[in-house]
Amino acid sequence: MRVFSGWRFAFWLAIVAVSLAALAPVSYLPSPVFSVWDKAQHTLVFGMLTLLGCLAFPQRGVRVIVGLLGYAAAIELAQEVSGLRTGDWKDWLADAIGVAVTAIFCTLRRRGPLV
Repeated sequence: MRVFSGWRFAFWLAIVAVSLAALAPVSYLPSPVFSVWDKAQHTLVFGMLTLLGCLAFPQRGVRVIVGLLGYAAAIELAQEVSGLRTGDWKDWLADAIGVAVTAIFCTLRRRGPLV
């Protein structure tokens, strides 16, 4: 029997929310203030997804990381072919930075105090 995991629910709910926001037509989104903030949002969102993924699937950290990097690439590809948005490799890079930084944090945190 599987026990309900609040972290898993939060992770998959966040995936759905990010997917909807990423594939919504540009006209539905607020206009960006400047491009640096756009990249920061990508980094923060994928950092949050990585944190939720590490909490939801603590024994599958590598799968979470690889899955999120693939998911980020799939979003950019879907945006490019949709005709409603444009994919950008710099967005994927910002996503990857968020994944990497948070994965490092989770790994160090799991090992215990640093001092």
